[in-house]
Amino acid sequence: MANWTLKIYMGLTWASTLCALVSVVWALDKHFYAKELHQQMAEVHAQATAEHEKMVALMARNRELNSRLAEYQRRDAVRLKAQQTGEAQLLETQDNGIKVMAQPHGGVRITSQ
Repeated sequence: MANWTLKIYMGLTWASTLCALVSVVWALDKHFYAKELHQQMAEVHAQATAEHEKMVALMARNRELNSRLAEYQRRDAVRLKAQQTGEAQLLETQDNGIKVMAQPHGGVRITSQ
């Protein structure tokens, strides 16, 4: 009877050791997999940050170009109005009192007062 219990205990010990070994291998595999995923996530984060910076720069450039386009359109509308009415139209007044007028013939007149 003691022989059977010894075999059972040895079998259980062997099975327990095998389970522990499998658990350690599984844990190591998951650890290295998590490390690899963390590295990939860091690379994706760096790439996303670079793309975000590019997007911010492009948005600033877009705002600048839209502002310039609006100014060109405004000046063109004033020039067209001067041609249609036959009278000089005010394009802009600068801080130092200089006025720029659109002339009906397409030129500009600069005056100061």
